[in-house]
Amino acid sequence: MTTQSILHDTAALRASRGLGITGMGLQKTIERLTTGLRINRAADDAAGLAISNSLGADIRIAGQGRRNAFDGISYLQVADGVLEEVNSLLTRALELTEQARTGTINTENRKALNLEFQNIILGICDIGNKTKFNGRSVFVPINKAKHGVSVADFTMISLKTGTFSNPSANMENKTNINIFHLVKAAKTESGPAGTVGDDYWGPIMYDNNPAGTYNYNNTGGPPTVPHNILTPEKADEVRPLLYAGIQYMSMMRASIGANQQQLTSVANSLGIQVENFTDAYAQIRDANVADEVINLTKFQILNQSGTSALGQANQAAQSILQLLR
Repeated sequence: MTTQSILHDTAALRASRGLGITGMGLQKTIERLTTGLRINRAADDAAGLAISNSLGADIRIAGQGRRNAFDGISYLQVADGVLEEVNSLLTRALELTEQARTGTINTENRKALNLEFQNIILGICDIGNKTKFNGRSVFVPINKAKHGVSVADFTMISLKTGTFSNPSANMENKTNINIFHLVKAAKTESGPAGTVGDDYWGPIMYDNNPAGTYNYNNTGGPPTVPHNILTPEKADEVRPLLYAGIQYMSMMRASIGANQQQLTSVANSLGIQVENFTDAYAQIRDANVADEVINLTKFQILNQSGTSALGQANQAAQSILQLLR
């Protein structure tokens, strides 16, 4: 049995409560459409928020790892391009030795050939010294720090390019055949005992010396190239060193190419990860615009009908006054 009361209008209270729920739903829908996010605060979906935050971190890490991989590829491309030029210089040096071996040229011609040969060797070593990427030496001297690329959760990829030397190659007598070597040779030997002057990273050439004795000029200035092609015999001595140098440069480029291919594969894998992580993140965090538009229409209608119902409930209480007339 319904009691007619003017102190406690339960019908109006129910209408007011329903209108408040509708208003909250309408407000949340408008917020989602405005921000584009389904989860705007932890109360919207606590578990979804935790999962999406973790996915967001994974996206950022994978994206940075991919950029690191591309930087590593650029670094290796610099090294590969430089070694291509070094190979051309070594080939030219071989060409000069072949020309120096012939008996149809005179002493002055050989001096001219030897001058170019010396400049080639010095130039190669200068390339090894001065080639840099982002301020760091590309061809790091022996015992110097190695480069590496951090690629998210993948194993760090080495960017070791090698030095301009060939310590593993051997002649028939099993001794070193380096044609050039980045060895730290003192520019001067002056000063107190046990001290030297400024250091110089320069070209070192040494023969089939089991002791590995380096031939450099320690009386001041950069080291000198101990080999020459002033005679056919000297040219014959240099030829195997040049061939070994070309072979070593080829091996360096092969290693660089393998590392570059590895970085490319990792970068592609990270790109796929970023796509999948982003898709999962969007499924959890982003608002479905179609659903929200449907909700917006629903709540707008409910809000209008609720307002009208509340007005009718308040009007019903006024009808009690008719009993007093």
